[in-house]
Amino acid sequence: YGPEGFGLKAEFARFTAETGISVRYLGLEELEYLLPSLDAASMPDLAIIPQPGFVIGAALEAPGIDLATYLDRQATADVFSPYLTRLVTLGPDGSWPADEGALFAVPIRTSVKGLIWYPVDPFARAGYEVPATWEELLALSDRIVADGGTPWCWGEEDELATGWPATDWIEDILLRESGVAAYDRWVAGDLPFQSPEVRSAFERLGEIAFGPGYVRGGIATGLATPFWQAVQPMFEDPPGCWLYHQATFVAEFIPYDMEWGPDIRAMAFPGLSGADPDTLIGAGDFLMAFRDRPEIRELIRFVTRPGFGTAWASAGGGFLSAHRNFDPDAYISCGSGGCEPNTEMQSLGRRVAVALAGDTFRFDGSDLLGETGGDWMWRGMIDYLAGGPDSLDRVLAALDDPEWRDTVVPGSP
Repeated sequence: YGPEGFGLKAEFARFTAETGISVRYLGLEELEYLLPSLDAASMPDLAIIPQPGFVIGAALEAPGIDLATYLDRQATADVFSPYLTRLVTLGPDGSWPADEGALFAVPIRTSVKGLIWYPVDPFARAGYEVPATWEELLALSDRIVADGGTPWCWGEEDELATGWPATDWIEDILLRESGVAAYDRWVAGDLPFQSPEVRSAFERLGEIAFGPGYVRGGIATGLATPFWQAVQPMFEDPPGCWLYHQATFVAEFIPYDMEWGPDIRAMAFPGLSGADPDTLIGAGDFLMAFRDRPEIRELIRFVTRPGFGTAWASAGGGFLSAHRNFDPDAYISCGSGGCEPNTEMQSLGRRVAVALAGDTFRFDGSDLLGETGGDWMWRGMIDYLAGGPDSLDRVLAALDDPEWRDTVVPGSP
């Protein structure tokens, strides 16, 4: 099962010890794609779903249970943020996201995507400093090139989802440069890709992707490199690349003899003019129910408590709670020699809690562009990166064209 499965099974063991209710965890991959084909007899009692659009789709087709029949909506919004609660609410008129209506899921964890990873000891020995602004990030990239190194690790390949890592760049830059209101308008389809705000995000991405000597092997190599593999050259001596823009789950791909913190660390995405310092881009998993029984209600209530995740937090794999009142001291690392505080995760957990409390945590945009996510945007990102800066006008126009979106085959070259 890996860290996720071990963590969840540990949480469910706590639930069983408290209530006497046993939980059978199946650990099926990509269950969200299987749900529509299941008949009533085969449907699980509950499912963990990774995208809000899939939650709503499964709720309509399966169908799902409205958790607001026994969960207080306001209390749920208070602990998980109004934003995350809206993402899994279908309005009475069929609108989505919605402030009122059927609540089909609750968040059980988050991940943070706006992170830039770097090798700790080589970074310090080279005399490099963590950049605080976009301009400092570009200056650091130039210095690494001048020192004979390659600044950026890059990986876009992920089978049918190839291109999604580049969408994370656009989302990070748009949120950090233009703010929460612009981001929400873009996701809702009210801010075109050809708008000045979104165009600026693409142009800034181009400064990195097309920078002279910036990307290991060049951007064409980055397009063909699996996203999970792209970080590996960072651990060479000297590093084959020094910086990697990726989410907390990079921790799952660190070599077994290295650790998050002592060996590899994640800096916050650098500030841009007009940015709210407490904004965060991320993703997460949601728990939804397809049957309504007393024991199922108990489990749903269990996962909404601030203590849910304390066992999961020590299992590794980059778990971050979606509960704003989760105790950050619970983020620990355990091994044969015992457990110790995971200071990196504790710091990140506090940042997540602040963003949830201020309602400035925003979900991955390409996962929200349509009921099953913006797979057409993945293709647009590949077109842009393969075509270079001169392709930007054509790519942005295509991304705004509904007919073009309908013709895109996800993952096609």
